Amino acid sequence: MPRGRQNRNYDEQALVAAIAAGRGHSQIARDLNMGRSTVSEIATGRARLDLQGPIAVARREVLEEVRLEARRHVGAALRRLVKLIGPDTAAPPSVQRKAAMDILRLCVPRLGRAGADRPGPATRRPRR
Repeated sequence: MPRGRQNRNYDEQALVAAIAAGRGHSQIARDLNMGRSTVSEIATGRARLDLQGPIAVARREVLEEVRLEARRHVGAALRRLVKLIGPDTAAPPSVQRKAAMDILRLCVPRLGRAGADRPGPATRRPRR
């Protein structure tokens, strides 16, 4: 997009909602007729500091919606995973181990997040 043709009168609410929803900066820029770098600077907090509060609130709302949706499906997912590791299953051991790890991730919220629970670069096994 030529630099002089960018929209300087964009819809701030649409911009906040799109950033909070995690859409790509290039897609937001195309949809709102803005520059990609402008969207990136706003999203990362380097520009339009007045929008950072509404973006943070909208992100929390989106995250809560995602969590509510996940709660609706977690019971069925756990039942399916438990069937995979049951004694009468025909699943191969590798599938059973993966299912067991998925159950732990679902049941222990902090497992798998950054920090002491995850091995650092020095303790990770090399890729084959």
